[in-house]
Amino acid sequence: MSEPTDQQVATATEVKNRYDDALLKLPEVVGHGVGYSESGSGVAVIKLFMRKATREARQAAPSQIEGIPVEIEETGEIRVVPNCESEPKQKK
Repeated sequence: MSEPTDQQVATATEVKNRYDDALLKLPEVVGHGVGYSESGSGVAVIKLFMRKATREARQAAPSQIEGIPVEIEETGEIRVVPNCESEPKQKK
């Protein structure tokens, strides 16, 4: 499996950023990012993170944007944890 090149990742990120608002308005979408294709093809893709990947939500999602493939990942609800520190405390 080949890894996406820096240019492929940069291009996918630029495309994703241009469509930020539209992607977040899609049904069940709780976030998005750029990652590796689940197919093992080595292609950079836009990932849509969905609470629940219902048939309707999948149908509303694009299969590609400006030639960049879009893949769906069902994540459930994503919540921010208050007072979460970036480094875990070491037990003494």
